[in-house]
Amino acid sequence: MFTEPQKTGLTVYSKSNCQFCSKIKNFLNEKNIFFTEINCDNYLTNNKEGFLSYIKNMIGRSYATFPMIF
Repeated sequence: MFTEPQKTGLTVYSKSNCQFCSKIKNFLNEKNIFFTEINCDNYLTNNKEGFLSYIKNMIGRSYATFPMIF
């Protein structure tokens, strides 16, 4: 249901209009560090609690700020 982080490299879970998401993506691009971006707007609009539960199960604790970098 939710897109998993890539097995290798960086995955950035982001949302639109997030200044911190923009900053990390710009930084990674400037440093020529490849990453996969997963925009979470739809997750947050359609199933926020489910998405946050998915993240909690994946990392073992609650986490609700963006960006989320794996």
